Amino acid sequence: MKRHLRRLRLAAILAVTFAHMASAGVTYFVDAARPDDSGAGTNWDTAKKIIQSAISLTTAGDVVLVTNGLYNLGGATNFTEGTGLTNRVCVSNAITVQAVSANPADTCICGAPDPSTGNEGDAAVRGVYLAGGAKLIGFTVSNGYCKTWTAAARGGGVYAQTTSSVISNCVITTNRAYYGGGIYFNQQGWCYDSTVSNNVGYLGGGVYAGTYTNCFVTLNVGYNGGGVYNGTHYYCQIITNRAQNLGGGGVQGSYYNCRISSNNAAGNGGGLYAPTLAQDCEIRDNRSGAQGGGAYAGTYKGCRVNYNTSVGWGGGFYSAT
Repeated sequence: MKRHLRRLRLAAILAVTFAHMASAGVTYFVDAARPDDSGAGTNWDTAKKIIQSAISLTTAGDVVLVTNGLYNLGGATNFTEGTGLTNRVCVSNAITVQAVSANPADTCICGAPDPSTGNEGDAAVRGVYLAGGAKLIGFTVSNGYCKTWTAAARGGGVYAQTTSSVISNCVITTNRAYYGGGIYFNQQGWCYDSTVSNNVGYLGGGVYAGTYTNCFVTLNVGYNGGGVYNGTHYYCQIITNRAQNLGGGGVQGSYYNCRISSNNAAGNGGGLYAPTLAQDCEIRDNRSGAQGGGAYAGTYKGCRVNYNTSVGWGGGFYSAT
């Protein structure tokens, strides 16, 4: 059923996008295989080589259409985290940046660590910055970093600034930031039908805040919130994440019809720690190194809680309502 809903949602997004392309705005084209960036970008024969070059031509309502390839050149600076942080793709107006292929593995936006440190630093590059109603559809976003490992460093893969930001059918993987290693929503934007995996963060190894529907959050590592920190999650799978302290699967936030499974926390809350509400969720096979193998504190309604373990009290729940 969820797979069918995903297909319908993706088809609806694509239909709206291509209808928009046909009637409302200008479409610009990007192809990593082009020999240089000198083309006008108005058709495939004159496609831009760098995504940011096409974005710089747009106004609200336009579409940037990107064909298969690795996009690890170009970018824009001075968006978030003070000054000087480069974002490989920076979208600050209401446009759609969309991959041609429906398979995110075909089209990769790649950030970079600072070459002098191998991690954070002045020369680091975040993956994507979104604001002003921007939409990102159909990409893998990987290897994004920020300048520092401090509270100013947010969203190594994607930093979404406004409530109207949308991420759909993307894979956000192997990124790193203090807040939201994979994705950071500054306000409550939306992420649909996406995978967030193998990211590292301090608060939210995978994601921080935002609203997520039918997403797969797995193999992320955080200090508090291995998979997620806060946010609202519908029909998501939050599986095999690890927290060095609290909430292997997630800390705070709300969860509806989610599967919280096989997560691990060194401290309290192997699966969840203090959610505002977890409703009709499956919480199983999680482990805590302290209290609450399945969940610690928070409010739960209609959840199925099985096969969780803890070193201390409460293999299933501890101090929960």
